[in-house]
Amino acid sequence: MHDETDGLTVNFAGDYPSGVTIQGGARVEGGLTVVGPLRLRQVASAGNALPRTGKIGDLIVVQNDTIDPSALLSDISLWICIGKTIGLPEGNDAVWWQRISVGEPVAGTRD
Repeated sequence: MHDETDGLTVNFAGDYPSGVTIQGGARVEGGLTVVGPLRLRQVASAGNALPRTGKIGDLIVVQNDTIDPSALLSDISLWICIGKTIGLPEGNDAVWWQRISVGEPVAGTRD
């Protein structure tokens, strides 16, 4: 829909209460502003195993699904894909991931 700011707005009137899905990826040029929650793909895996596939810049949230539920808060990590074949023997097509360090967990205080 053509909106009042001379822009294109998808789901302008909330016609799709479950949101909008873009299949096949999306490319954003000129910056991105996120209003509301940003959801990253969550990977539940034993021992925080990371996917063998990904594209540079992919972000994932990894949660170890083999530990005691009371420890889940401390066993969630954020990773960024940094590419292929960095220091790998030839023929290994797995991508490399780098953990993004974050501070201590803080409880939410606002509704």
